[in-house]
Amino acid sequence: MSRDHVDHLPADRILRGGSIHTQDPSYPWAEALAVSGNRISFVGSNADIESLVGPHTEIVELDGRFVMPGFNDAHIHFTPSMLPLLRECGITTAQTISQVDDLPEYIRLASEGALTARLEVRLPLETWSEFPRHRALAAQTGGMVEVIGLKAYADGMLRRQTAFLVEPYNDSTSGRGSLSQAVTGTAAFDRMLDGAVSVGAGVSTHSIGDAATRFVLERYEHLIARHKLADHRLRVIHASLVSPVDFSRFGASNIIAEVNPYHASAIPWLRNIVGEPRTRWAFAFRSLKANGARLCFGSDYPGPDGWPEFPLSPLLGIQAAVLHENAEERLSVQEGLEAYTIGSAYASRHEDLKGTLQAGMLADLIVLSNNPLEVPADRIGSIRVIQTWMNGKIVFRGTS
Repeated sequence: MSRDHVDHLPADRILRGGSIHTQDPSYPWAEALAVSGNRISFVGSNADIESLVGPHTEIVELDGRFVMPGFNDAHIHFTPSMLPLLRECGITTAQTISQVDDLPEYIRLASEGALTARLEVRLPLETWSEFPRHRALAAQTGGMVEVIGLKAYADGMLRRQTAFLVEPYNDSTSGRGSLSQAVTGTAAFDRMLDGAVSVGAGVSTHSIGDAATRFVLERYEHLIARHKLADHRLRVIHASLVSPVDFSRFGASNIIAEVNPYHASAIPWLRNIVGEPRTRWAFAFRSLKANGARLCFGSDYPGPDGWPEFPLSPLLGIQAAVLHENAEERLSVQEGLEAYTIGSAYASRHEDLKGTLQAGMLADLIVLSNNPLEVPADRIGSIRVIQTWMNGKIVFRGTS
């Protein structure tokens, strides 16, 4: 059995002899795929792909290596200096949290052909009225830069005890934290959310404490009801602490949980400031998923203070999710792969272009040294990226 190709013309490039994990539920594994232009034109067996070999077709022998869709980092703080790291980590799309002033530089890089990863940009929610203009400017880059939405901040950080909690921090002098100034006026926040909907912008809100997450879920629920939104792709970013009674609200309203798997390494020190009972619900990836939340993974690279605290590697992130400190919240390797590919593509409304390897999809893919589904869990992070392909061309070659 094979996936039909888009046309019967010879392919520009053919990858064959591999273990290709398409992540397409109807055809999850293949031996070969063909690339025509910047799209995948065929996925199937080595034998079936021979009909697409022409006199100028470039053949890439995979020698049994593992191939999968390129990683899509759903939460990054991008700077141009990160481009080599993105390539090396197999990241073909980076969803960056940026300022309006960053956009011209991104567009310049795209116009010069310097981007080796697609940039999906979120700008401050306060700039909602200018969203159509910013989106139109980015649209000139042919899909290399896209303004996909707007971001708000509901609270601060756990380590600074500024995340907004239902109950006080263990050190009672710190109180419960608080909502950020931008959202303390509920009516003003609602007006900005309404503005975002009016211009067709996706909304993501940073929410770390359990009280902040409860507040954001409430405002989202009102927004969905007010505008009768059927397919909104609203995101809660981080969702680091969630009260058990609030998990079901994610699934009930089809909310996306944009989480950072490596953040779960904070659980040991988090116990000191919020106590053991609450850390049971920290970085609760399994509970979120089990309650119907759509998961997408991001690295949050480089970290809140601008130095590399959180690793960029999606493979290290997946390892962290699989070996979660709280065994009840662990994900499978396959679930981790999906959250870093299909989940992120869905969050930005690009599931028809990215996240799976099927005919007609963008030829953004990676070749790995080992199959993550077969190595011991504590070795996932040591898997090497052998090749990164973006737009049907190799943008990174690692050591074999």
